[in-house]
Amino acid sequence: MKSNLVRLLGVTDVDLYVPSLNFVFGEAECPGNVAVISIFRLEPKFYGEENGSLLSQRAVKEAVHELGHTFGLSHCDDSSCVMFFSNSICDTDRKHETFCDRCVQLVRKAVQRR
Repeated sequence: MKSNLVRLLGVTDVDLYVPSLNFVFGEAECPGNVAVISIFRLEPKFYGEENGSLLSQRAVKEAVHELGHTFGLSHCDDSSCVMFFSNSICDTDRKHETFCDRCVQLVRKAVQRR
């Protein structure tokens, strides 16, 4: 029996683009079962930074963000929520790795419907 909760997350090191934006950190079916993130612009060296631990922090945030889209979540207005749209790496660094209370409730509802 196939679970509707199964998700596939791809991780690549190539720069990703969509037609209306110069680049994206990731992309997902919304709602759906697949998402992809790119570490290309998450890499600290891309910005001349030396902090290697930033890569894993940024990748987790973008992975959770894209997986949130697979559960039907749209972008959140709360700049600390992981579902906040990252227009730049500063936005990614500013937000948390977790959903705000509102987005947690939306994920719970989405999981219960499946």
